[in-house]
Amino acid sequence: MMRRATALICLLLLWDGCGQPVAIYEAPTVDVGKVPDQNLQPCNDQKPCSLGLFCVEGLCRPDNTPDSAAIEQPKDTFTPPPDSNPQDIVQPTPDTKPVTPDPGPQEDPGPPEPPVVQCNQPGSGADCEDVLEVCRINEPDKTLTCSGSVGFGPYKAPCSVHPQCDILFGCHHGVCTTYCQLQFGNAECFPDMPNCKNVGHPAWGACGP
Repeated sequence: MMRRATALICLLLLWDGCGQPVAIYEAPTVDVGKVPDQNLQPCNDQKPCSLGLFCVEGLCRPDNTPDSAAIEQPKDTFTPPPDSNPQDIVQPTPDTKPVTPDPGPQEDPGPPEPPVVQCNQPGSGADCEDVLEVCRINEPDKTLTCSGSVGFGPYKAPCSVHPQCDILFGCHHGVCTTYCQLQFGNAECFPDMPNCKNVGHPAWGACGP
């Protein structure tokens, strides 16, 4: 009799005063991978949170955002694709080339100066490469070099440079004249230009008045 009374009482407790079965709610599930805050209260549609709190993932929270640990934070670093190689990245280069200023028309330097040929005996062309040249004494530097003629001035003709005289003579004392050896004195000069005068060379002179 006692067992029947106890069973009856248990059955009545399952019904409310309106004859409706008592609602049975399942406890919210909690992710085992996360440890919820012990101060957060569980909640669901039948058990809402108090004013100022939001029901997020089965717990009452002060805001309606999910657990910050579950939100993947964006990364600031850039990870290139696995198939890319930093050395394969080629920076574009400008197509412009340096501008070289135009030097403009060049002046014609003219024919090169003939080479200077040294010689040993004034008045002789034996050491000269050109048959139209003769060895002469250059008074500015007292050297012996071969030179040609353009004026072909005769003996005793007035002159200022060697080329104004014939290849047989040199221009000294202002006239086209012959050469002589100083060691022989005046013996190699003509009567109208009888004196063998020193023109700076240690061995050779030029005949003059």
